[in-house]
Amino acid sequence: MKHILEERANVLARETGCIERQRKFSGADLLQTLVFGWLSHPDASLERLASMATIRKVEVTDTALHKRFTEPCAHFLHAVFEEMASVVVEASQDVPLELLCRFQSVVLEDRSSIALPEELAEQWQGCGGSPGKGQAAVKLHVRWELKRGQVQGPRLTHGRIIDRSSPFKDDGLPVGSLYIADLGYLDWGAIAARRAAGSYTLTRAQARTNYWTPEGKPLELDALLPQQVGQTHERWVRVGKEHRHLMRLLILRVPQDGASRRRANLEADAKRRAQPVREQAWKLADWTILLTDVPANLLNLQEALVLVRERWQMEMLYKLWKQYGRIDEWRTTNPWRVLCELYAKLIGLLLQHWLILLFAWQDEQRRMPQTGTGGPRYRQFAAGSFCRGALVSLCPTSHPTSHAFRVPNEQAQKASQFRPTPPAEIDQLGFESLSWCVWGGMQKPPNRSVLKLREYLPRTM
Repeated sequence: MKHILEERANVLARETGCIERQRKFSGADLLQTLVFGWLSHPDASLERLASMATIRKVEVTDTALHKRFTEPCAHFLHAVFEEMASVVVEASQDVPLELLCRFQSVVLEDRSSIALPEELAEQWQGCGGSPGKGQAAVKLHVRWELKRGQVQGPRLTHGRIIDRSSPFKDDGLPVGSLYIADLGYLDWGAIAARRAAGSYTLTRAQARTNYWTPEGKPLELDALLPQQVGQTHERWVRVGKEHRHLMRLLILRVPQDGASRRRANLEADAKRRAQPVREQAWKLADWTILLTDVPANLLNLQEALVLVRERWQMEMLYKLWKQYGRIDEWRTTNPWRVLCELYAKLIGLLLQHWLILLFAWQDEQRRMPQTGTGGPRYRQFAAGSFCRGALVSLCPTSHPTSHAFRVPNEQAQKASQFRPTPPAEIDQLGFESLSWCVWGGMQKPPNRSVLKLREYLPRTM
């Protein structure tokens, strides 16, 4: 954390041309002001960001900060983000679930898209239009390991890149690992290569998938579909016209209400794409159909159904990044400030994830707050406490001589609810809240994590 946010930040700021002559801001000052400013308040104004800069002993006006949002600044934050995303942090112990412990690792992969202003189409190409023109969008690709929580990425690609061309495509997995991804990542060649390397795959089956018997004879799916709700069917089949990879076909007949929800989702998706619903997909909505090359003695049908549902953990991760980190929201029409804000927020969210892995991964209370409990508000307070503590800790001097935030005028002082926390209170209040910063907080403070924090942080930060 200190290496990237202090040492590398200054080097990358000069290499990208963001800091040519250091006057007030160094690369580390600018980076930490933006990262911790938006991490504390995802909708922070220029005034609030300038107040955050005072912890680094930088007195800067709103106008001067606004002028920093340039193309070189965006390249600088992108370079820092790339270095952050290359670091893989994991918890010290596996999650104590026997089903997960059967595999060397259990890896989820998914992506999420963020629409950008059209002026950025040359930087990040969206769908439609020629390169450099039309829509602009960026895709965030993430691999998340469930046993120890490590996140690979996010790796950024143009919005028009298909899922099967994921930047993780050529990255191998440890022998004995299990890979779970959405249908967009379904690639029979990649599945066969993964199995040849000693790892497994669990995926839903596409409606248009063709099947063959292990001996190579065509197989009609209709004859295998169970007709009673709750009935299952399992057998070995070959899939993929070219590879004919041997996998287990797992089928479950679902209740009518579940099938109705699936058909409603199919209609909504077809309407969004302006395409008709495929007849075969509509018909197969009554069944859950999975494919896996994990042997039955290692994973039975019921356990496969449990694990494939865990793919929604990725949906929750992106939801929290967007709902609380607001990576897809900004208060500006300046396209370069939009990019700067996106990169800075992603850096902050990676820091949050590192902290939950180091200090609260084993805590049972690690979950998203319920609606109406005030969780998001407490999370914002907790993130703010962490930001102030981290900025003080990363500052070259032990502590700033003045801890007061810059308040331009009396009206702003009355309007602002963002108040500094003296260093004496940070250890008691801010660092106790560290494990609340990630994934939207928890219902009550995790005592074991707090003890670990108090033992660890004074030596490292």
